[in-house]
Amino acid sequence: MKFRITKSLLDAWYWSFKLEDGYDTFMKVLNREPIQPTTKMLKGTQFENCVNGVLDGNPIPEDHEWFRGVTTMAEYLDGSQQQVNLGREITVDGVTFLVHGILDYLRAGVVYDCKFTSNYHLNKYLHSAQHILYLYLVPEARRFEYCVSNGTDVFWEKYPRYIVPEPDEIIRDFMRYLDKQNLVDIYTKNWEVSSYGKLEQIYTGRA
Repeated sequence: MKFRITKSLLDAWYWSFKLEDGYDTFMKVLNREPIQPTTKMLKGTQFENCVNGVLDGNPIPEDHEWFRGVTTMAEYLDGSQQQVNLGREITVDGVTFLVHGILDYLRAGVVYDCKFTSNYHLNKYLHSAQHILYLYLVPEARRFEYCVSNGTDVFWEKYPRYIVPEPDEIIRDFMRYLDKQNLVDIYTKNWEVSSYGKLEQIYTGRA
């Protein structure tokens, strides 16, 4: 038996300790329940769609409020593969997991993720599981970059591989937490991998 691990699941777990309603959101994610997108989430999706539109040859109007941010990011990401759906197995303490993620962009050994936020600060994504999991998904990648915009300015938060740990420890801590909270059965029920589906590439085991 194999169990899926995603950045959304691990990030929801992290924020369950930080936000007032974080635990409720984590339990919804753990139970694979639909989550109502927030205004911030919707704006993030809209911004990324605008970037992808420019990359696909559909310019954004110059009077659009995000024109500067979208065009700057699109120029930076030009030539990237978009929405790369990957999986890679990892065994931790005798249990096999499928690390799964959809990369926003991949180009020349660098994984990029598009973010939209009105309040960027240095190392905003330091505690995200995303760069840990996504660099594991692409063994040949040299670094992970968060490309962040407020619609006008663009910021880059870069994580070279040599400072990013393997995902073993975060997965181990996650499973220990589930065990202490009697949540393992919920996880194994909802996150078992019965089929890999249409993953573009699947790495079995470590490189």
